[in-house]
Amino acid sequence: MRRGTFVAGLLCLIIGVTGCHPGAPPPILIGHVSDNARPDKAGQQAERGIRLALHELAKGDALAEEFNGRGLEVRHTDTRGQVDAFESQAVRLDSVNRCLALIGGLSVPETVALNGAKVPVLTLQGQPAPGATNLVFYIGVSPGRQGTVLASVVADDAKVKKITILMNDKRPDAVAFVDAFQKTFLATTKNPTAATIQSIRFSDEVNPPIRLGEDLRWREMIERMVNQEPQAVVFAGSVHDFNLWRKVLRREFPDFKPRVIYAGGDGDHRLFDLHAGETKAILLASAFYADAADPKIAAFMKAYQTAFALEADVHAANAYDGMRILVEAIKASGPTPTPERVRENLLKIKDFPGLTGLLTVTGERKVQRPVFVVGWQNGALKLVKTFGSGHQGN
Repeated sequence: MRRGTFVAGLLCLIIGVTGCHPGAPPPILIGHVSDNARPDKAGQQAERGIRLALHELAKGDALAEEFNGRGLEVRHTDTRGQVDAFESQAVRLDSVNRCLALIGGLSVPETVALNGAKVPVLTLQGQPAPGATNLVFYIGVSPGRQGTVLASVVADDAKVKKITILMNDKRPDAVAFVDAFQKTFLATTKNPTAATIQSIRFSDEVNPPIRLGEDLRWREMIERMVNQEPQAVVFAGSVHDFNLWRKVLRREFPDFKPRVIYAGGDGDHRLFDLHAGETKAILLASAFYADAADPKIAAFMKAYQTAFALEADVHAANAYDGMRILVEAIKASGPTPTPERVRENLLKIKDFPGLTGLLTVTGERKVQRPVFVVGWQNGALKLVKTFGSGHQGN
């Protein structure tokens, strides 16, 4: 084989091009914007999920045939930890590269920054971004839905009558979660007359990194919580604050071990501080659970492991499904797809066969999907209950 031919073939493999042949018409472009500096490696997981979906969709030049030989490429970009870079990358992928749509955004600030693009944006999180246009679609589970399903599970426990909620009231996702959780729990608890929920609010600036003498405010907050004698505690804040809270709680009140419900980002459990001897699982809700007994999920996990020698997480799974949904909308947009047509066809996605079940895009541009309540304990997840896509809540 000539060197030039080999290099060209290798390049096609690396950048994920379908229909990469000399003289072929220019491919359809999709942009992916992520932050590969995140400690949970969510950006890399999402990129690999997109690559795997594209690889499977492109088998046998299937996409090139669908798009009159044009093929499909994904341009992956890295913001290197700078939220502002999401906007500049989005504008460049839209106006310079002429991408038909964008995938990316694992938080509200990132989604807001991507909102400057004039093409459909599939954000991998579920919290509506303030000021977002009707071009933004939400692939992840909304905090409201997380709050609804977790409250339903906690309400089934007759022992739980008193709950304390610790909430960062500066985070819109925390506020949305707590609102849905409170409404659902009080409406469904087995102890409606005895049930009480009390809240303790805090903000980011209240909780500096723990150093000698600086954790006093955390201790005071935890002391208030312990005095309320709750059987369950909901923590609605960042994973960073969650780990600080647990650290002070273990040190100052080692005998206080309520049921803990985590109301943070989907996939944050990968950043939980491990602690030997955890006696109770931390409850959380996720869009993905690696159920080895499910043939479709097992096949996905195996294909991901084979391709990347790593275990797929929720970010990989959401990006994988997001890419497949987007390609479905592009296919339905005819031989010359436009951002407007793709947006219209995204809104028509109903009962799409996703990894975990049927996915439907609502009129509010949210994806209805199954949600898994799981318990995290000593680094492992165990399924507690599955809620189908028809059980929506918020």
